[in-house]
Amino acid sequence: MASEQQMLEFPVAAHTGRVMRSSAESRRVCPEPVAPRIQRAVAVAIDLTLVLLAAGMAGLVLQYGPLKGLSLWGAAAWLCGLTGGLTLVYKLIWVLTESDSPGLRWAGLRTVNFDGRPVTQQERLKRFGAGTLTIAPVGFGLLWAMWDEESLTIYDHMSSTFLTPETGDE
Repeated sequence: MASEQQMLEFPVAAHTGRVMRSSAESRRVCPEPVAPRIQRAVAVAIDLTLVLLAAGMAGLVLQYGPLKGLSLWGAAAWLCGLTGGLTLVYKLIWVLTESDSPGLRWAGLRTVNFDGRPVTQQERLKRFGAGTLTIAPVGFGLLWAMWDEESLTIYDHMSSTFLTPETGDE
């Protein structure tokens, strides 16, 4: 009777992880390429420009309002703090709306997880937190990508997400 029982054959998915130059296996199984550094830099420049414009306008309002008469160094300190705060709020807006920032969209990038799926809000929040922690110490988390074999930042590794060029099939 046991010989008459049918067996179900389930295909075993081949591991699509890549082996890198160092012969270590990559945790990233998505076949999508990691976005080139220059393309990511363009996205950062666009987003930073938007934040700096907002900080500049707010700084002008504050300089002629509540901060009138403040010394140059005092005004500069306020402006730096304001810019940092606006940057965090700006990035958090895109986490909470579960979408990519204007800089990413304009540069033709999208955020995916290591499996190649669109990122969830929880993954975006994890990426935001990891990015904030690793950029704060003099941008070390970003500089890591210069030596990483896959050009991934520390927060890419921590959040298991990365940027890839748009494919147009979404």
